[in-house]
Amino acid sequence: MQDFTSIQPLKSQITPLSNPVYTYLQDGESETAKEGESFNNIFAQALGHANNSLENYSELGTKLASGELENVHDLTIASKGASATTALFQMQI
Repeated sequence: MQDFTSIQPLKSQITPLSNPVYTYLQDGESETAKEGESFNNIFAQALGHANNSLENYSELGTKLASGELENVHDLTIASKGASATTALFQMQI
């Protein structure tokens, strides 16, 4: 039979950050919350990037169908990029 040792408490102290990452509005302040603006910008950029990837893939697909696309690997790369971008975007939501 194996002997169990008791759990020892942590001996180190956690020091708080001197410059917190987030700042919160106090009651009565009229400024817009910076966190909300950041989220809105990040969300818009992610959506725009996903849309650009899909548009690029669609454009290359059209060029392939019309015979204008010289390098088929460009379409393959765009396909994988659009797939990965939309998958990441769906995971973030």
